[in-house]
Amino acid sequence: WLQCPMISNENANVPYGELNFFEKVGFTDMQNLYKMLATDWEKQQSDFHLLPGRMPAEMLKKLPPTVVWTSEFDMIRRDAVAFINRMEEADAPLLDYLSVAGGAHGYENFELGPLRTLFHDSMIAAWKNYVLDQKNQEV
Repeated sequence: WLQCPMISNENANVPYGELNFFEKVGFTDMQNLYKMLATDWEKQQSDFHLLPGRMPAEMLKKLPPTVVWTSEFDMIRRDAVAFINRMEEADAPLLDYLSVAGGAHGYENFELGPLRTLFHDSMIAAWKNYVLDQKNQEV
């Protein structure tokens, strides 16, 4: 289980006026966190060790089977969508993509009720489908 809070810093490429409320509020905090992790933020914008969404296509192909979840009001939704697009372009092992309508960032960790259930059910279904597909290929 790997969670990458800020995959590629896509919001930095969007004019501030085009960011939604959640992106404006959360993005600054997220970027400040990553600036603390970086040794030289300005020089590390393409460093996939800091921003995993920047990894080369050949490395994307080597990732384990991947499921990406995001939500309608996720401050890093653009990162998730960009990562999905890159995985598809690289023919990387993308099992599933789920975008939860009405959900906010972190819903899978903090929400109780139907959104959390949807998250867990979709995760289980994606992995079951993957395992069954692997079994079918062995036959």
